[in-house]
Amino acid sequence: MDFPERLREMRGKTSQEDFARKIGVHKNTIGRWERGDQFPGQDDLERMFALFPEVNPLWLVAGEGPMLRGSGGEFPEYPLDGELFAQVTEAVLEEVENYARPPKAKTLMQLIRLIHDEIREGEMEEQEVKKNVKRFLKIAS
Repeated sequence: MDFPERLREMRGKTSQEDFARKIGVHKNTIGRWERGDQFPGQDDLERMFALFPEVNPLWLVAGEGPMLRGSGGEFPEYPLDGELFAQVTEAVLEEVENYARPPKAKTLMQLIRLIHDEIREGEMEEQEVKKNVKRFLKIAS
C-alpha cells in the first residue's frame, strides 16, 4: 500500500472537502496527495496527526508498522528517528520546490527513508543531506 492509499484509508468516510477544511488546506490539495502528485509538508502532516491521534505516523508516512497505535497508546520500537526523519523530509521538500516536474510522492518517500537510514547507519553525515538530496533527485528524475 502506498502513501496515497494509506491517506485515503486514514481519511475513511470523511469527504476530501471536510478533511481539507479540518487540516487547513484546499480540497484540491487532498486530491493531489491522494493521486501521488504531491506529498504533504511537515505542517500538514502534524495537523493530520493531531486530527487522527490514533494513527501511527510511521504507518502513514513510510508504510511501516500497524495503522493504529497499540492499546496502551504507545508504538512499538522502530528504527526511525522522528526528529531526523522530519529534518530529512524538510530538506527533500525544500529541494523539490525548485523542480518543474518533481518526483511522485512514493519516490520522495523512498528517498527520505533512504537518506534517513544512511544517516542512522553512519553511511552519510547530516551535513551531506542537501548535496545527497540533489544527487538522488537527479537519479530519480
